[in-house]
Amino acid sequence: MPATLRSKYFVTRPDGDFQISTGLRGSIEFSLVNVVYPLQTHRFRVLDVIFCRNLLIYFDDTGRRQTFELFFSALAPGAHICLGLSESLSR
Repeated sequence: MPATLRSKYFVTRPDGDFQISTGLRGSIEFSLVNVVYPLQTHRFRVLDVIFCRNLLIYFDDTGRRQTFELFFSALAPGAHICLGLSESLSR
């Protein structure tokens, strides 16, 4: 990551690691959600970005389709889905 972005969005912790700056952290919600259970996902709508890594490889074709339908229904216009290298809609 370029130093300009690091200094803008992160602070250096005493141990040398980086932490998201307080101002940015207030606008982000980090959540663990089981996408198989609709009751856990219904509150997620109008998201700006979804990160999906090492999830879809465990689903069959039906499960992958349902998960992508959930993702697309949760996205705001112009939003993004970031997939890991192992993710795909089909084998």
